[in-house]
Amino acid sequence: MNLEELMLHAEAIIFAADRPVNETEIADVLKDSHEDLLEESLEKLPAALQGIIEKYDADYYPFEVKQSGGGYQFLSKSNFHPLIAKLNGTKFRKRL
Repeated sequence: MNLEELMLHAEAIIFAADRPVNETEIADVLKDSHEDLLEESLEKLPAALQGIIEKYDADYYPFEVKQSGGGYQFLSKSNFHPLIAKLNGTKFRKRL
């Protein structure tokens, strides 16, 4: 699996997770779902995760991937928190 494919798969895992997922969990899911995945591919996982973080750091995304709660997760960017709080109310403020 090349770096771009690894990024896409890791990004899908992070997006679908209902909680922060750490690098080991991502690697385990990848191994379980791709029996032919080489250990050499998993050595690229830190670079793939960094690439995902950098991708969503661009100004045109209202969300980002952050390390939080012991793993990676998608979070809305702070400048959108007031907007989202208006939609969801203050009970969701901590999760934004």
